[in-house]
Amino acid sequence: MKIKEKLSCQAEYLKYSLRHKVKKLQIGCGDNIIEGFFNTDINIKQGVSYLDATEPMPFKSKTFHYIFSEHNFEHLTYHEGKLLLNEAYRILKENGVIRLTMPCLEFLMDIYDNPDKKENLEYMKWHFQHYAPEQLNDFGENYSTAFLTNNFMRFWGHKCIYDKDTIKRMLMNAGFTDITFCNVSESSHEHLKGIEKHQEVIPAQFNLMETMCVEATKKN
Repeated sequence: MKIKEKLSCQAEYLKYSLRHKVKKLQIGCGDNIIEGFFNTDINIKQGVSYLDATEPMPFKSKTFHYIFSEHNFEHLTYHEGKLLLNEAYRILKENGVIRLTMPCLEFLMDIYDNPDKKENLEYMKWHFQHYAPEQLNDFGENYSTAFLTNNFMRFWGHKCIYDKDTIKRMLMNAGFTDITFCNVSESSHEHLKGIEKHQEVIPAQFNLMETMCVEATKKN
């Protein structure tokens, strides 16, 4: 991170901190600017501060009550993801909670193993129509699950797609406990309910199919 950008992020956080008692950080917010969060992204815009999720974060330890990141973690390599989780643990307060929302590998495996399920067929038809029309022309409605899997792993800058067991182990290795999985927009924490917006980018029914949400707590 450049020194100027790091100092700018710190200055913007100080302004944010004066206005909010409950400190909430969003990493990789894109266009989802959430009221009450310190919204950050590698691309700066109005209401968004610069933050590179692949580098150590410019915040003091035990700064935030909540951390949220939606469809960003899969754009990091495995080692970058480990750094993010370690940094998140460091900057969360005691009993602070992280919520990660990302594509789920089990979803892909279910399509591969059960391509004739109605909902899987509907997803594949939508996927090929919107993201792989050439393959649709080549194969027609004999959708190739191999192509879909390759597309999903490589499209949109994805670098690593996780299953529930792997992300749970990574969170545990970073020190987190009370690891739970929940549906999009659902949470036992009031500050983390209804904050996902990926369903505005793709159809809500397909977002529910491909997305997993995980929450974990820092106990000390």
